[in-house]
Amino acid sequence: MSDEKKIELFFEAQQRHHEYFGFDQCFASSSPTFMSALKSEIVRRGTVESARHYIMVLAITQQQGKTSSAEIKAMELPQLCKSLADNRPSGNPAQCIKMAEDLVE
Repeated sequence: MSDEKKIELFFEAQQRHHEYFGFDQCFASSSPTFMSALKSEIVRRGTVESARHYIMVLAITQQQGKTSSAEIKAMELPQLCKSLADNRPSGNPAQCIKMAEDLVE
């Protein structure tokens, strides 16, 4: 499946299935290029809930040893949550920020 289709599936899954672990496992098994493209797309059109879902997927990649804490810290996820909350209010920004902070601890 192409990265573009997987990105669309991410947004559809986030809207319809919210925290369905099977989808998260699928996204977590994707390439670093996909994860970077997904983050860019979340910045472009995502919401706080999209960022929260992305953080959950990153947690899986971290548990699998595919992503280090240093790499996750460099992604500046708390700032992403804040920016999305400012630009497209939705969801629970405080929870998103806490999840992002917990991921790098």
